[in-house]
Amino acid sequence: RDVTTPEFLYDLVESQSGRCLPLIYRPFEPSDRAHWRDRGGILDFLLATRADGARVLDLGPGDGWPSLLLAPFAAEVVGADASLRRVDVCAENARRLGIRNASFVHVAPGDPLPFPDASFDAATAASSVEQTADPRRTLAEIRRVLRPGGRLRVVYEALGRYAPGALRESCVVETTPGTCLLLL
Repeated sequence: RDVTTPEFLYDLVESQSGRCLPLIYRPFEPSDRAHWRDRGGILDFLLATRADGARVLDLGPGDGWPSLLLAPFAAEVVGADASLRRVDVCAENARRLGIRNASFVHVAPGDPLPFPDASFDAATAASSVEQTADPRRTLAEIRRVLRPGGRLRVVYEALGRYAPGALRESCVVETTPGTCLLLL
């Protein structure tokens, strides 16, 4: 049966990151370069959005990156995700980490964000805008909920290299013992 991308890719996996995110799943390891890159990425998001003391929207938080790592600096962080599973995972990670100023909401693909105009000081989107059905509409929706002068930090994976016919990929995901899904 046909399924949506959020249902297939994000609702079925326990951890979108493979439980490898520093500080969310693993202690910070100073000898691991990836952990330093992660810290640099968080500082980039924090400084670019001026999130310190701000109300921040995180579009597509996955397992909670960057929302959960921005939360200690922000007044409030709200993550909006198209995957119900990702919303639950983020909420559980926040609870486990003792983060009380982060919340997560489900927004069905293509639906408007459930927030009033100009209700956020800052917004982040780490490799999520390009996965929406209409990235321009998604960016317009983020702009709508940003206050005048609000700042947006986006990491946008250029999908142009996957021109029609240029990419052939398959993925098999075991959902239960003996049952698999095939993504083509």
